[in-house]
Amino acid sequence: MESTATLVEGEDETYALEITADDPGFEEVRLNLSVNASQSTAALGDDVTGLTGDTTVTFPRSATSGGTVSIPLTIVDEPVDSTGFLEDTESLAFTLSPADTLAPEIDDGASSFTLTIEEDDAPFTAEESRNRPSGGRTVADGLVTRVESDGVYVQDGTGAFFVFDSDFASQASKGDSVRVDGAVGYFNGVFQVSGVSDGPQTEVFSSGNALPAPQEVSLGEVVNNGEEYESELIRVENFAIDAGGDQTFQGGVPAGLYDISTQDASSTLLVTGGSGLVGESIPDRGTFQGVLGQFNGEGGGGDEPDEGYQLLGIDLDDVIAPEVATINEVRQESNGSSVSTAGVVTRVDGQNVFIQDESGPTGASGIVVRNGDLADDVRDGGIDPNPGDQIEVSGELGAFSGLLQISSNVQYSVIQTDAGLPSPQSVSAGDLLNGGGEDYESELITVSGLAIDDRGDSTFQGGTNYDATDSNGNTITLRISDNSFYAGQTIPSGAVAFEGVLSQFNGGFGGARGPDEGYQLLPLVDGDLSDTINQVRQESNGTSVFTLGVVTRVDGQNVFIQDESGPTGASGIVVRNGDLADDARDGGIDPNPGDRIQVSGELGAFSGLLQISSNVQYTVGQTGVGLPSPQSVSVSDLLNGGGEDYESELITISGLTVDGKGDSNFQGGTNYDATDSSGDTVTLRISDNSFYVGEPIPGGSVTFEGVLSQFNGGFGGAREPDEGYQTLPLIDGDLE
Repeated sequence: MESTATLVEGEDETYALEITADDPGFEEVRLNLSVNASQSTAALGDDVTGLTGDTTVTFPRSATSGGTVSIPLTIVDEPVDSTGFLEDTESLAFTLSPADTLAPEIDDGASSFTLTIEEDDAPFTAEESRNRPSGGRTVADGLVTRVESDGVYVQDGTGAFFVFDSDFASQASKGDSVRVDGAVGYFNGVFQVSGVSDGPQTEVFSSGNALPAPQEVSLGEVVNNGEEYESELIRVENFAIDAGGDQTFQGGVPAGLYDISTQDASSTLLVTGGSGLVGESIPDRGTFQGVLGQFNGEGGGGDEPDEGYQLLGIDLDDVIAPEVATINEVRQESNGSSVSTAGVVTRVDGQNVFIQDESGPTGASGIVVRNGDLADDVRDGGIDPNPGDQIEVSGELGAFSGLLQISSNVQYSVIQTDAGLPSPQSVSAGDLLNGGGEDYESELITVSGLAIDDRGDSTFQGGTNYDATDSNGNTITLRISDNSFYAGQTIPSGAVAFEGVLSQFNGGFGGARGPDEGYQLLPLVDGDLSDTINQVRQESNGTSVFTLGVVTRVDGQNVFIQDESGPTGASGIVVRNGDLADDARDGGIDPNPGDRIQVSGELGAFSGLLQISSNVQYTVGQTGVGLPSPQSVSVSDLLNGGGEDYESELITISGLTVDGKGDSNFQGGTNYDATDSSGDTVTLRISDNSFYVGEPIPGGSVTFEGVLSQFNGGFGGAREPDEGYQTLPLIDGDLE
């Protein structure tokens, strides 16, 4: 017979052990075949069938010359419920010896035979274990992901399960690689393996292993498909926590149960008894990273219904306040990254909501949040958030034709209502060319002095691009979206100012972020396009106008504003409104001199001085812009109608001598003559509101720096004649 053979359990089911006799004596031959128990780890009956014990093999006289006796040995494939499941490789040793003195000699090497049985059993995966019949046995390997007092959670590459065994839990640690051997079942919907401490195959292989990465899912996915994630490590971003009046987390049931919600789903967070979270402050919003539990109320043995899923707060860091990055930091992340940020809502266009904060190279940073529900809320007006509200947003980063956006798995919440719109940044069209637009993408900006090529249209058409060119010849796209207020509005013939968000369409589609081109001015709401002050000055009295300008001076109810349009490189106008004047004088209330404001109202005039004076509405556009530089002029520049080009603008005139008319101190409500070295004279008006009322009249030459007013004696709505211009010193420093 052969000396050895190897079989694999479950593959080679039967082996024929053959013994051949070669005895020319033609006598009957009897040989003993016995099991050498001391050399065997397998056993007849349990592991091998075909023999029940030692036996005698007989060769009749007719078969002693070349005769063969074959003994079939069948390998037993032990089922999972047997003690032999998952045994190591085993062997069965046989010895062949003569049965009597008549037996022939046995050849060297033929007196023993060892049958090796290789184990083909493998531990069950988590998924296979979950398919075992309730009450049956499983032996499964995995990593311990969380430890509670009454059990542990074990996960592999196919799924996870709860091990219900307090003795095992007391010895296990997070990160242990384990094999558990126990009975399967259900409790309130949770699949569990119990009694593993008594399982012969239960053991800890190693410790301190890295845990699998949690799967990022939405709270809605947890509610609707929780069975897919039961007992597994998951991550759920940015949900609201109803603390129920608690300041710190409580543990156990019912004290540790907290309602949580996002826009699309509601569920439960259970802080377990003994959790590291107990006693920690409860954040308004949380991000969860831990295991998903279940309690469907069906008690023992119940798997259905698939409901009652709970985020289980077991470890201290299972629930944390969301990490909120600045928008500028978010813009540095790659597409597909999960991000969380906060910003003020500025505009909405279709499903795109623009938000902005104060980070970034320009002192601001913006991004689009693409979400239909959020956009609908912003547009509704009666539902928060509204433009000017600060929101917190989480989701996945993406891009469309260069426009960076948070567009997948979006969650949002309102942090602060009426936070106020950010001040738009004043830029030129040239600043947005040659890649410069990336620094301003999705931010509020203002661009002045733009002439729009109407393409032959009389009114703006939705879904259409127009060229807008500034005074330096730089051209940028003005995009009228289908959602714009301006779709159907008359295209202005003169120069306009834009105040709104900068968008982008570089033609790359999909997730393309480059190249840095294709930036678009996106006027969306009434007021995003306004006339320059110079354009307003061309309109007739009674016309409704809308314009932007920087506050320069205040006199009574008259507020002087100025922009960069007009024949002198600047243009000014008076806004006559008591509330605005009071705010500008207050110092602690915006606007202040140097702030840019938006103004609408009806145009009028008083004794030649052009003003917006009826139905005035105003908002602060940008604070801290700074006063425009005054233009240096001579008195002669203001004579013979020349003053109209400088009316309501900041100017400076040097070398003036003031005729005090016999007064030693300036009197309020009084006009004085101021004459320059060329002998030209202009009126110096000391209004009742001037700092200089009661101040000594200078005896030598002085420099005037302030606004140029007008009083031509026409009263009412008279705008002509172009005369009666007055230098108007109002604040300390206007005369030096």
